[in-house]
Amino acid sequence: MPEYANLQCEKRPEAPLNNPSARRIPYAMAYVRPQEWEMPLRAQEALARGTAFLSLVKPFEVKGVAR
Repeated sequence: MPEYANLQCEKRPEAPLNNPSARRIPYAMAYVRPQEWEMPLRAQEALARGTAFLSLVKPFEVKGVAR
């Protein structure tokens, strides 16, 4: 049997000694909305906008001000 067969991939590191409740907090949770299919942008426009889909073009805002 290979050495890696008994590895535990989901073992979490120990919580810091000064925060014992950290063991109960999940690392992160994400929600990804389903995306409807749409025709991709032309290559040059997609590269300029940073995405191939027009619906994903969103303004970058810092404290409510678009940049």
